Amino acid sequence: MTDAAPLAGLAPDTPQAHAGLKAARELIRRGECAVALDVLSGPECRDTPLAQLLRADLLLAGNRPEPALALVAAVHQAYGDTGQGLLCAGHAALAQGERANAAAAFARAAAVAPDRIAA
Repeated sequence: MTDAAPLAGLAPDTPQAHAGLKAARELIRRGECAVALDVLSGPECRDTPLAQLLRADLLLAGNRPEPALALVAAVHQAYGDTGQGLLCAGHAALAQGERANAAAAFARAAAVAPDRIAA
């Protein structure tokens, strides 16, 4: 993983990505997570880092830690560590019974985003 990336650097970079993220948020609020995953996987969002991290969170919520970790790893490789991604990685590690990896991810999240992550 590379140096920490500011969350602002991961903002949607096109109006289409912004619209896709907004639509996904509304779907999640209505409990339509499978449809939200489809939206976030679509061409408007699929390469947007925030959409990838939201997809990872939704996959994890659906008890799919392996693909969630793969998405987080891809985002971190391309853009650097993020608190959100590291929290997801920590929860995914817990879901897999890997307490040491979870603790390391949570500690890194707090170090990367101390103003956003409560210790």
